[in-house]
Amino acid sequence: MKIVIDANILFSAFIRERSDIRKIILSSSIELYSPEWILEEFERNQGEMIKKMDNKDKFLETKELLFSFIKIIPKEQYEDYLEKSQKELKENRKDVPYIALCLCLGTPLWSNDLRLKNSQKLVKVLGVSELLGLFEKY
Repeated sequence: MKIVIDANILFSAFIRERSDIRKIILSSSIELYSPEWILEEFERNQGEMIKKMDNKDKFLETKELLFSFIKIIPKEQYEDYLEKSQKELKENRKDVPYIALCLCLGTPLWSNDLRLKNSQKLVKVLGVSELLGLFEKY
């Protein structure tokens, strides 16, 4: 299964080591993709995450591990879908690259952002519980 992962899901996986989110990310049953924009979001929030983990070495190790399971897609590959995504997401500008990448790849988005799920009709948005339900079927 292919799915685009958003930054909030990734941040949760960093903070909660023994979570369902981390289990899904580390699963071989899923192919995770994210726009290169996630690297900027991650960089902006990195200091706060290091504080929450209370150990910089562990943070760096976790970063390397989790990002090794996510294929980062350059903007050039999904830029044809940015305008359509921007029109749909008038207020959620930070989510535009994620929706554009979903449209490009023909995949759902993995996010727990209910506002995003309810404010756009371009792509299916799956939360953690929905994704776990899909895994249980297989």
